[in-house]
Amino acid sequence: MVKGLIITGIIFIFAAGVLAFAGPYRFFPEERIKKLKKEIASELNLNTEQTNHLDRIAMEVLEKGKQLRSEHESGRQAFMGELKKEKVDTMALTKMVSAKTAQINDMASFFISRLAEFHETLSKDQREKLIAFMEKHHQEHRSRFCSRNRS
Repeated sequence: MVKGLIITGIIFIFAAGVLAFAGPYRFFPEERIKKLKKEIASELNLNTEQTNHLDRIAMEVLEKGKQLRSEHESGRQAFMGELKKEKVDTMALTKMVSAKTAQINDMASFFISRLAEFHETLSKDQREKLIAFMEKHHQEHRSRFCSRNRS
């Protein structure tokens, strides 16, 4: 059980490191969202209705992000508090990890539902452009972190 918590801690540290290299917009979620919305609208040639739908989703994402960031520091402090103790309370750490896992699952459900909603508004041609956009985006980010491109 403690081994699992250590692995979870390492995963969190790794994820934080990856996010640290997320680009010039990494510290400003509003700027990241604005840039991404602009790219999507341009690549997919969205109409006004689709752009408005994307704007609503973006606002929801920003609100969810603010909520997560506000809860992050208290969770980090609680985790660090456990590490500073003479004996780590595995039950407390398990409870923290379970709460974080539930939060991640909630966010995944949120993103999946919003993606499905947005996908329904797209034409077949726009869906194909979305796939191409995502593949291009994946390759750009993959090349940033990988010394050689693997397929």
